Amino acid sequence: MPFKAEDLIGMKKKRGALCLLVLILIGTAAAALWSGRYPKLGWTRWRDLADDPIAANLFWRLRFPRVVIALLSGAVLSAGGLVCQTVFNNPLAGPDIVGVSQGAAIGAATAIIFFPGSAAVRQLAAFIGGGMGLILSLAIARRLRYGGWTLRFLLAGITVSAFFTGALTVLKLMADGRNQLHAIEFWMMGAYCYVTANGFIPVVLLALASLISVGLFRWRTNLFSLPDESSSSLGAALALERTLLIGAAVVGISAVTSLSGIIGWVGLIVPHLARILFGADSRFALPGSILLGALITLSSDTAIRLLSPREIPVGIMTSLLCVLIFCAAVLTRKIRF
Repeated sequence: MPFKAEDLIGMKKKRGALCLLVLILIGTAAAALWSGRYPKLGWTRWRDLADDPIAANLFWRLRFPRVVIALLSGAVLSAGGLVCQTVFNNPLAGPDIVGVSQGAAIGAATAIIFFPGSAAVRQLAAFIGGGMGLILSLAIARRLRYGGWTLRFLLAGITVSAFFTGALTVLKLMADGRNQLHAIEFWMMGAYCYVTANGFIPVVLLALASLISVGLFRWRTNLFSLPDESSSSLGAALALERTLLIGAAVVGISAVTSLSGIIGWVGLIVPHLARILFGADSRFALPGSILLGALITLSSDTAIRLLSPREIPVGIMTSLLCVLIFCAAVLTRKIRF
């Protein structure tokens, strides 16, 4: 079917909106990178870094990695949320639907209790826990004998999430109420204060690999909104492609979650905002979701750094912001269930 003139105009507008988002994100990243509380509150000049070795060290070892992870975490979580909602054909699906967030929380809590003070062990344990959530969900889904693949995987993910939630409660009871329990709760609220130059490169590589893999699939993602019979007739190996797509998203989500903790609501709300702005076509909704997610997490973290002298979990800010966006979208009937 040939494109209509209206379709071509709409595609040009969407591309223009994506380019505008890219420019806004670049400007926000530059502002986040060159603003902070040291050596003074506000804008940091290059001369400040050249004249103050402490300021230069803080810039490269703390602020630069933090800005990069803030960008990537929002992008990966939003992309993962869009993938989950598309694959499961469920507007309420998110990265935690397959047990990834809960698995990462189990890994982090275990490391905090049994290996206190080791950030590397906590990060590795959280990454492994997130991966285990996906593996267990796949294993349980394969054992189920009723329903389609999507229903079985969804039920398996809910089961794994419930099990991990119960196990996490047990770990909290075992934790030291003065230090360890506070560390677990703070990690679960999501914060970038753990991000340093040590160990953040592997997370960046895994997050970029995840985004690239999901991006390569965006041309096929629209097929998942069709019935299985229609998709199969078009030559889509649904089970394999769904598994690969979710696996690619989970790798990135586990990586960023292992470093930042659980950033709430971004993976659930941002994909809806992207569809409102760019439509349901994943060719535009996916890059739009990636850019919007990165913009929200980076802006939230930058505002927290500048407005508060103490460390506030960025998950609080993103949750409040995303809930406001969700309420506005529902009240204006942009989102319907």
